[in-house]
Amino acid sequence: MTIVTLPEAKAHLRLEPDYPDDQVQDKLAAAEQRAAHFINRALFGTDADRQAAMAAAPAAITAAGAAYTDALAAASAVTDPVAASMLHAQAQTDYAAAQARARETLAGIVATSDIKAAILLILGNLYENRADVQDDRMAALPNGAQYLLMPHRVGWGI
Repeated sequence: MTIVTLPEAKAHLRLEPDYPDDQVQDKLAAAEQRAAHFINRALFGTDADRQAAMAAAPAAITAAGAAYTDALAAASAVTDPVAASMLHAQAQTDYAAAQARARETLAGIVATSDIKAAILLILGNLYENRADVQDDRMAALPNGAQYLLMPHRVGWGI
């Protein structure tokens, strides 16, 4: 994802421009992934990126379905019932993951200013709290990030 640029992230963290990129890049990617995971949608930097991903989704889910069918056939050919069951379960897991990715892509959204702000809040939290969580209030998304992301959330479940 390229929702927030590295210079934007460094400016938000009030870092010097020569601060090592690798000290920020992984945290920025994690912040973007966490925001996308929370809203159950793929995030895109531009509408062109979103359109391209949406156009590729049907082929990806068709390929996943074919892989699922092949995996089930391979599992059926295994004579050991435990191994066959494990292969069958893995095929189901892989297919369910492909379906989830397709749903997230088809529900994808071009990042708005509030989503970018939420990503920056999550980034700031990751940067400031580099050790394991020592306090329960740090285990969840920062309140401001959750507030900004909540209107974009889909697929709440039960």
